[in-house]
Amino acid sequence: MNNYSERAIKWMKILGYLPFNGKNSFFEEQENKYNQYVNDITKSNEMLIFEQLKKQTLENSASPTQQFEEQKRQIVSQYMNFEQYEQKERTYRIIEMDNSRILAQFQFLKKEYNLKIEQLFYTDDYLFKLNQNVLESTTYLDVMKRVSYIYCILHPNIGYISGMNYLLAPIIKVIQKEADCYFCFEIIMEKQQHLFLQSDNQKGLSVTMNRFDELIKNQEPQIFKHLNHLGIALSHIFVRWFLTLFSSDLDIEIVIELWDKMLEKDYQEYQFQIIIEMLRTLKHKILKSNFNQFVELISLKNDNEVQLINSILNK
Repeated sequence: MNNYSERAIKWMKILGYLPFNGKNSFFEEQENKYNQYVNDITKSNEMLIFEQLKKQTLENSASPTQQFEEQKRQIVSQYMNFEQYEQKERTYRIIEMDNSRILAQFQFLKKEYNLKIEQLFYTDDYLFKLNQNVLESTTYLDVMKRVSYIYCILHPNIGYISGMNYLLAPIIKVIQKEADCYFCFEIIMEKQQHLFLQSDNQKGLSVTMNRFDELIKNQEPQIFKHLNHLGIALSHIFVRWFLTLFSSDLDIEIVIELWDKMLEKDYQEYQFQIIIEMLRTLKHKILKSNFNQFVELISLKNDNEVQLINSILNK
């Protein structure tokens, strides 16, 4: 366990991933298990197809798009159903696009990872990298993409839903090793999936939002009445927090501090507690605010708001 930070060990134990009396072989066993997933999912026919498509492009770089698409169909059809391949490729492309968008917020994902991660599908992102000659290095963003894709394939009932990457980001930042990141992400998603799956009418997002609005109404009736007058439903303001456990809008270091305590508690109740404390701290300003002023107050985009969250954490 010497290669893991104290925080990483603590998170893995709290999540129930790492046994508290963990044996020395645990991480090796988990890595072997994850590597088998990688081999089964990313080292199969798709890799053979990718290599042939890459060769086709390098040899016929001037070929028109229509000709390439015809060649692509021929190559893919040698190995698997073309429609099935296209569906997987679309999923991978969505993951690429969704994860690339969060780079501006999570700069640490640009850092190089110590293991090579092979490209899997012949997407636009790959073509861009090919043209820019930046294919050599593997980053933590590549780790995030592969973990997301493997999770999606192994959990077809959930698939990939935008916002899941925000749950994965703090795990990668703290735990870092890909195999452990995958299994811890799987545990977090087990707790959060009812918010992503709108078909779950009993525990879904709408129920959470209604509970939160009712809580504000009962505990802070002045704030509730004022915001209701402004036409603001607080649950709509904080819905991204409910889904992503704070990480969609806050600095990653603040998110990690919040997760340190949240992982030991009921996630939803802890979120409610933090938000209510924040609203109480800002109550005087909120009751004087108009719509735009309130949105600015809780935007959490400046140093004062970072200090606000820190003050709540230190209570």
